[in-house]
Amino acid sequence: MIENFVPTLLIAYLEAFRVAFNKLGYTYFIGFIRALTLIPERTRVTEIANACFFIDKHVSSFERFLSEYKWSTNGVIASLVSLLLSQLGERLMVHGAYLCAEDATFAGKASKKMLGVQKWKDHSGNPDRGGYLFGHNWAILGLLSPFRGRWLCFPILTRLIPGQKNPTHFVSSPEGLRPVDFWGVTVSNVLYTWELLGRLALRVVADAYFANASFIKPLMDKEIAVISRLRKNAVGWDDPIEYSGRGRP
Repeated sequence: MIENFVPTLLIAYLEAFRVAFNKLGYTYFIGFIRALTLIPERTRVTEIANACFFIDKHVSSFERFLSEYKWSTNGVIASLVSLLLSQLGERLMVHGAYLCAEDATFAGKASKKMLGVQKWKDHSGNPDRGGYLFGHNWAILGLLSPFRGRWLCFPILTRLIPGQKNPTHFVSSPEGLRPVDFWGVTVSNVLYTWELLGRLALRVVADAYFANASFIKPLMDKEIAVISRLRKNAVGWDDPIEYSGRGRP
């Protein structure tokens, strides 16, 4: 029945994502995608459930799909990248390398009980915001492709940046467990994309906030180039001259 309400071409593209879901989960996934293409305003689960009238389930079932169902987020991302590579191929290559863009964005929240919600410093310089924002901080990454003198961005992943006051993810360090910070999330996004692209040449475009050693150095170690404006407090230096004398330098 779902084929009667979803375009055949869209069904064909979404077939690539079936491996990440079970049978019922895949039906919900198609419903969510269809609803997101139809609802113009800010989407909520209630509106999504109403748009998926062809799925005979209560709105609570749609909520459980997001919160309780077992499906692979990494599987969805990998399937999306594979689909883009198969459809666009060389058009994703720019001067011999893949090109991606990464940025962070805020999503304001009213509830303080949600994981990852906290007060964040606002770097936009907009005085109307009061210098701080309360909500979620998301890192977003997309592949870039030139198109008729412009650029198309194909978002492939977004991940929540946990704050220090309300962390959601932790990593192991010599000092023990510590919350994942901003750079841990943004760097891992690029490295994961690099893996999905077969570890081929990759360049990253980011704004001046990312012109930081914590972001650039781990990527340079993998020969991933970063394209960004220098920050006003940036410091640069030449590589040391190779010592050719006798004894210790």
